[in-house]
Amino acid sequence: MSAPIVSVIISTYNRAAYLPKAIDSMLAQTFRDWELILVNDGATDRTEEVVQPYLVRDRRLRYVTQANQGIASARNRALAQATGTYIAFLDDDDQWTPDKLEVQVAFMEAHSEIGMSHAALRIIRPSESPDASAQRAAGTQEGPTDFEDLLCGYGIGLSTVMVRRDLLTQVSGFNASYPFNEDYDLWLRLAQRSRLWRIGQVLAETVKDDRAALSKDVFRSRHTGIQVLRNLKFVKPDSRLERLRRHQIANLSYRLAREYYERARYWPAARYFAGALWGNPWVGLAARRPGESGFKLMTRVAKSYAAVPASVLQGMRHACR
Repeated sequence: MSAPIVSVIISTYNRAAYLPKAIDSMLAQTFRDWELILVNDGATDRTEEVVQPYLVRDRRLRYVTQANQGIASARNRALAQATGTYIAFLDDDDQWTPDKLEVQVAFMEAHSEIGMSHAALRIIRPSESPDASAQRAAGTQEGPTDFEDLLCGYGIGLSTVMVRRDLLTQVSGFNASYPFNEDYDLWLRLAQRSRLWRIGQVLAETVKDDRAALSKDVFRSRHTGIQVLRNLKFVKPDSRLERLRRHQIANLSYRLAREYYERARYWPAARYFAGALWGNPWVGLAARRPGESGFKLMTRVAKSYAAVPASVLQGMRHACR
C-alpha cells in the first residue's frame, strides 16, 4: 500500500468528552488521501472506549498508547510512525473545517518553497452571543510569517498547521523537555530553515470555555516561554535578532511579574520586574491599553519603574507580619 499524502497527528490526554468532535471533523475532510495517528498519552478517562468504534469504522486510523510523557513526546511518537509527505496537527478538542486538508495540500503542492503553512483559527466563546466577536478569527491576513514575527510573539494555532515531514525530520520534531510552548519552540526552529506562510482563511476552530487546558497554567506557560527564547539557537547570529529576543523575554517577564504581584507573591514579582526592565527599559509600553498615549502612557511607563521597589516593600511588609 502506497504512503498517504498527509499524516494527521492527534495527541490526547483525558479529553474523551471532546475527542469525538475532533476525530469526526477529520473524517469529514473532502481530501481523502490521509492517515490518522492518534496517540493516547496515558489517559485515565474513557478515551479507549471512545476511540474503539473509530478503529473499526476506518482502517486509516492508527491508535498508539503510551504512559503519560507529555504532549511533545506523544507527538514525536506519532511523527516516528508517520509516512505522509505532509504532517498536519489537530488538537484533541479542536475541529477542522471540511476543506482544511484540501486547501492546504493544494497550497503546499503549488509552493514547493514553503516548508510550513498555517491558517486562521476561529475562536468560539460559548459565554458570548453568537456574533462576530464571539467567533473571531486570529491571523486572517494572507502572507509570509517571518522569523522576526515569531520572535516578537506572533502566535500560530497548532490545529491550523501543515508542514513537510522532511523539514520536521531535519529539526528532530518537538523538544520534549518543554511541558508548554513546545509548538512555539518548533515554529521558531522551522522558520530559520524554511519559509512559513499564513493562509488567510479559517480552517480550524477552537472553543474557549471552562475545560481544563495546559495553556491556563499561566505561570508555567510564561516561564517556559522565557526558557524557549533563552535556549533558542540562531542559525545565523544577528545583533538585531538578539535585541528582539531580549525585548520579548522582557515582555514575558513583565507580564509574569504582574501575575505574581496580583497574587501577592511579591519577591518573585520584584525579581521579574527587575529582569524585565534590565532587558528593556521601555518594557512598560507593553502594558499600554488601546489608544493610550501622552501623559497616561508616560504614567504607565513610570509605574513599570516603580513596580520593583513597590514589590520589595510589599514583600518586606508581608514578611514582617
